[in-house]
Amino acid sequence: MTPTVEHFVLKALTVPFEDRGRGWTGWDCWGLVRTAYRDILGVDLPSYATQYENTVDLFQLKTVIDRHRDGWQKVDKPKSMDVALLTYGGRPVHVGLMIGSDYFLNAEKRVGTYLDRLSSVEWKKRVEGVYRLG
Repeated sequence: MTPTVEHFVLKALTVPFEDRGRGWTGWDCWGLVRTAYRDILGVDLPSYATQYENTVDLFQLKTVIDRHRDGWQKVDKPKSMDVALLTYGGRPVHVGLMIGSDYFLNAEKRVGTYLDRLSSVEWKKRVEGVYRLG
């Protein structure tokens, strides 16, 4: 049975952060997006796990994202399953899975998987854009 977005979110909130993790035992931000696309949409996104050492190396992460953004379409009105591209250190190196027009599911080393808002004080100035993956 294909899970709904809501079912996926509830289960995902229990998943810990793991550098280069790609599944339900642990994931980083791309692992979260990749798992959601596979489980909800049946879309097998590339892993990219072998293209960076860890999520601390912002230059490596930016390089990977820059190389593979060709099929992404920037959108003005986010919806569930779109991907928020966020900055750290001024570089677009982090992604979150949109759940509606403002909330997104996020995976970070210090807190694991959680829901947040793009319009929150922490993220508002760090949103590079929201994309529909194609």
